[in-house]
Amino acid sequence: MNRPIIVLDGGGLDVPVPRNGQFRYVSDLLRGLADIAPPARFVFLGGTPEPQPEFAGVFEARSRWRYEHFPRTHGRGSMVLDQLRLAIVLWRLKADLCHSLHTALPVLAPCPVVGTVLDLMFELFPEYAQAVRSRPYRLFRWAARHQARRLVCISATTADDVKRLWRVPSSRIDVIQLGTNFLGHSTAVAVAEVLAHDRVVLSPYNLEPRKNLAGLLRAFARCRPACAQLVLYGRAAVTPQREAEFDALVAELGLAPKVIRVGYVTDAELRWLYRRASVFVFPSLYEGFGYPVLEAMAAGARVVARTASAPAEVVGPAGVLVETADPEQLASAIDRLLADSERASVLGRLAAARAEEYTVSRMAEQTWRVYQKALGRCDQT
Repeated sequence: MNRPIIVLDGGGLDVPVPRNGQFRYVSDLLRGLADIAPPARFVFLGGTPEPQPEFAGVFEARSRWRYEHFPRTHGRGSMVLDQLRLAIVLWRLKADLCHSLHTALPVLAPCPVVGTVLDLMFELFPEYAQAVRSRPYRLFRWAARHQARRLVCISATTADDVKRLWRVPSSRIDVIQLGTNFLGHSTAVAVAEVLAHDRVVLSPYNLEPRKNLAGLLRAFARCRPACAQLVLYGRAAVTPQREAEFDALVAELGLAPKVIRVGYVTDAELRWLYRRASVFVFPSLYEGFGYPVLEAMAAGARVVARTASAPAEVVGPAGVLVETADPEQLASAIDRLLADSERASVLGRLAAARAEEYTVSRMAEQTWRVYQKALGRCDQT
């Protein structure tokens, strides 16, 4: 049997700096597929002239892997132009299958298409209403419903949303939860000396409203006096207005001495923070998966997350699940973990053990089986 040619379209997800969860998905999937070495030839369409260093080795050491630079165009007519360009590339490559890793399925593809759906947050929160009405998003939704042979959803939560909101039948959906290879050496962050308190509550600094950082501040203000420091890492979805509102709320709640923003950190520094933290809180109201939760668990952190949405799938019995939209519930969960070191220690061990189930090789093997289904080469039951 001839080896199929499978084209993976990164759609620009390989470009962002600093790295985000979408980048990790692309990088991990490429390396995972290369490691399991299925009987196929792969071409990755990347957004930079050369592959990113995180996965450049895939193309240097394996003859069945090829990298092509496919930059997106911008401006009026760019959506139509990119669709035409992508169709031409797929024809030229004689692709047997195209896997779109993002929200721009190739509607003119001359081969079967698999699409990854990371989340449907645009359709669940009012602040994204304009994006839902945009032509690119409407085209993506149409293609997902009517053209894609298989849809990969990264959590059962996302799959349920796709079935409910897009009316896509379960028979065309494959749930493949993400994996991680996040463990490794750790390095203290440059501001480690200011983390003077023995008890540290850690969380991402992301000012998207659905991330519910304001809810975490209100919960933290209800915690026992002088209980801990709140350390926020990263810097995502920050606008002048959002940051001004965040600063005003910190001042209003009297938390200025306790809230520390360390900014962007390397993976090694982030691992150090996860291991240094007494509690990792992920207050987000909705996620397609929740990479930070899995990474924190892999480092043995004690995790608090929401009872609903995808992070609850990841955490399971290895952490504390509460309604993070309720500051009282969230504060109580933080207080209990800070006060009960024995329980916190048990949860840390459970978290690390559960994270070991989320391997990149498992994700890659399940993705390969989806390709076989899309190509009609295996039983779809």
